Amino acid sequence: MNTKVLCVLLAFIGLLMYQYPHLVGVICGVCLFLYAMSLFDESFKLFTGMEAFLKRMTQTRPGSLVFGIVTTAMVQSSTLVSVLTISFLSAGLMSLASGLAVLYGSNLGSVVAVWLVAALGIKIDIAQYAMPIMVIGLCCLIGQAKAVKGIGYFLFGIGLIFFGIAYIKSGFEALQGTVDISRYALGGVKGLLLYTVLGVVVTIIMQSSAAVLALVIAALSVQQLTYDNAVAIAIGSNVGSTMTAVLGAVGANAEGKKLGAAHLILNCVTAVLELAGIR
Repeated sequence: MNTKVLCVLLAFIGLLMYQYPHLVGVICGVCLFLYAMSLFDESFKLFTGMEAFLKRMTQTRPGSLVFGIVTTAMVQSSTLVSVLTISFLSAGLMSLASGLAVLYGSNLGSVVAVWLVAALGIKIDIAQYAMPIMVIGLCCLIGQAKAVKGIGYFLFGIGLIFFGIAYIKSGFEALQGTVDISRYALGGVKGLLLYTVLGVVVTIIMQSSAAVLALVIAALSVQQLTYDNAVAIAIGSNVGSTMTAVLGAVGANAEGKKLGAAHLILNCVTAVLELAGIR
């Protein structure tokens, strides 16, 4: 990120926390969530033999689809999987059809964290499960083997996600008595379009559609967002998640560029169909 942009962002966050102290919990939760995503990236890199495994798994389209689902569910970063897929396609390790299947699977796998938030994080005190998971993860990080360290990073990241969800949830609950975000709700086509664009922009800034959707679900659970506006942000988030992969495709070969374009077109067409189906 550009230094000037980073300084402006930090200044804005600082002003926001000063003006609305109850937002500190929400911002802390988002930071933990994003840091957990980077730990998943580190975990993924430590597992050796990934190229051979990728080539073996993506020989067929069904295998490629399953690989996209499972890998994205594990590392919780469809952006990482998309960029890796484009790079492997450019290196000739898979076909364009297999690459498309991986990206389709990646879109499906990216909802795992969202279901985790929706099914567990809102209903129970998920933070109590974070501590034992993080302790086990830290113990694994002491090991010398790369695979063991990879497991350690993965478990520690899971624990941080649990803590992040808990902070986001408690932060929005604290906001209920002081800030009413729901007053900015917009109905009709105008609201759908505006909040879809907001979802795209916020996801590009945060570089994590999972973190954005965790925020949306937590806000929706305490009536800080209307259902239609929350759905619109989720749709925009899906489009915003393609931007890094598209930029990564710029420096790729012709096949990589095709895959990047197909990824963008898929998510944009899906977004249009979803928006049309709301009304």
